Amino acid sequence: MLEGMAIEAPAEILTTYAGIGQTITCTPGLQGGQPCVAGTRMRVRTLVDLTERGLAPEEIAADYGGLHAPQIYAALAFFHANREQLLREWADSDGESERLEAEIR
Repeated sequence: MLEGMAIEAPAEILTTYAGIGQTITCTPGLQGGQPCVAGTRMRVRTLVDLTERGLAPEEIAADYGGLHAPQIYAALAFFHANREQLLREWADSDGESERLEAEIR
């Protein structure tokens, strides 16, 4: 019965969704180029660590001014979408840090 009919959503519905594609950025010179919440210095790694310690995104947002729960959820989604690569990069970074500390001693 609807064949051949186009159904269009009102414009206000189409503009109410936030895309997570621009929520996480990697900027050279900012936090070592690591993925951060756009417009902040908050690293995805820090947010993952905090949630692994049992903090809910809403609690993190309350504790860190300037962050909102949807940004934290986007960072966690980014982490899960890129989990293997990020864990590998973080392990490499940790290993390099340990090597440099040993050289200093």
